[in-house]
Amino acid sequence: MDVPIYGRVAALELFRPPSATTDLLLFITEQYQLVVLQYENGELITRAIGDMADPVARPALEGIKTVIDPNCRLIGLHMYEGLFKVCVGGCLGWRSHVWGAPTR
Repeated sequence: MDVPIYGRVAALELFRPPSATTDLLLFITEQYQLVVLQYENGELITRAIGDMADPVARPALEGIKTVIDPNCRLIGLHMYEGLFKVCVGGCLGWRSHVWGAPTR
């Protein structure tokens, strides 16, 4: 299966929620578009999508870094200098709330 991605992938993470039978693929483009995809029964399913851009922040010098809680309750994103964003929710139903906290 070929699927076009309109943008350059800056971060890629494969993970499996504890109760799931298939893996999920999280990726973020250089324009800070976040997508979580699932491949099941020959179909590609979009589980989450969102714009993570912050118009006033400086991009992180080290690039985009992601971390996913082992129980898939949180996705942490370090995309900007001095800012750590957290996406909250279960892996199968993400809420759109994103918080920023200073990093030191």
